Amino acid sequence: MESITLGFRDRAVIVGVDIKSERYKTLENNWTVQDSLDELERLCETAGLVLVGREYQSMQNPNPSTFIGAGKLSDIARTIRQISATHVIFDDELSPAQGRNVQKQLGGKVQVLDRTQLILHIFSQRARTREAKLQVQAASMRYMLPRLQTFLTEGAGMEARGGGAGGGK
Repeated sequence: MESITLGFRDRAVIVGVDIKSERYKTLENNWTVQDSLDELERLCETAGLVLVGREYQSMQNPNPSTFIGAGKLSDIARTIRQISATHVIFDDELSPAQGRNVQKQLGGKVQVLDRTQLILHIFSQRARTREAKLQVQAASMRYMLPRLQTFLTEGAGMEARGGGAGGGK
């Protein structure tokens, strides 16, 4: 995943999933997907984004490659083209592979992020003291670590270019 760039008044579509399987459920029992999307909408407003779309899907299990189903992803791609959205924000945390796959499917200049990235961005906007800025930076690094490990081992790392620990002789 690339670095986050959120411009003031950028247009965003938020996406939530109502997961039925207890094994994969991400919402507390007393929260509905609508409650969670309402909160995500307020987070978008706090970050300076304009909400132009809201989608959700009910499913038994999240799709391992894109988190949402292929049909819903196609609907979202069509929607963002029609309304000129610049960001798609998922209510749940996406794995590095899911983020890449969704980005690839949506194409263009649409930026895909999840709730955690949005919150970290808001914290970085609001941090004023040196200590607060360092705390946000540390949290961002902890969040990015598994994504960087994936990036380095799946396509952009030394193994993908034929380099590595061999020394080249």
